[in-house]
Amino acid sequence: MNILLVADNSSIRFKLSRFFSECGHEVVEAENGRDGVVKFYTVGSTYFDVIVTDIVLPGLSGKDMAKRIKNSYLGSEIPFWP
Repeated sequence: MNILLVADNSSIRFKLSRFFSECGHEVVEAENGRDGVVKFYTVGSTYFDVIVTDIVLPGLSGKDMAKRIKNSYLGSEIPFWP
């Protein structure tokens, strides 16, 4: 499974990324909502199977990031786990 992991806390992001990787998943990390949107589109929207995000993020919140991606044609099928 290909996961976009969005969290501003670097130690939480590291632990979750390591956990998902050890379970055999590919992980792309983003440190905030804007970075998450950018990585979603630059890495490739069809690449990700799921997006795991923190709700409270600096700048663009996890909820707002999810809305932007879900409201786009490319993100309409992506499940989120906030």
